[in-house]
Amino acid sequence: RQALCSGTTYAVWEGNELIVNPRILLVEDNVELRQTMRAWLAPLFPEWTFEETNCAEAAVGIVALRPPGIVLMDFKLPGLNGIEATRQIKASAPQVQVIVVTVYDEADYEADAQAAGAAGYVCKRRMHAELVPLLRKLVNEAAAGKSPRELELPGTERPNK
Repeated sequence: RQALCSGTTYAVWEGNELIVNPRILLVEDNVELRQTMRAWLAPLFPEWTFEETNCAEAAVGIVALRPPGIVLMDFKLPGLNGIEATRQIKASAPQVQVIVVTVYDEADYEADAQAAGAAGYVCKRRMHAELVPLLRKLVNEAAAGKSPRELELPGTERPNK
């Protein structure tokens, strides 16, 4: 098994097959809500790997090291808030799509999220109705992108045994 990483895509060789595995990072300080979101979304997006963190600083670090395709970012977090984290993520990895998921249903906060580069803003009260369609849109846009061979992954040629 050989792992490959480029941009927002992670892939592994399993035998003769290259398995491309895009990732979604959940950033939520409430551990129960984070685990519930993962349990709810993972079966709906089985081709995506879900990763988690409880703080914005860790999310910024994760994105800098290995950018996911999508980040689901809470607004109010201890330390760095979700808007500033979104701004930093988009500055370091503009290809990453960030969706701010928050309890705050306020136009000013939504405008701040958009100004920071967020692809979407979803109020947690409406999360079940709005988050999945927005995620499907972003996932479909990613899928309509390049094939594994076009992803410029290093080592996409079959590894030597």
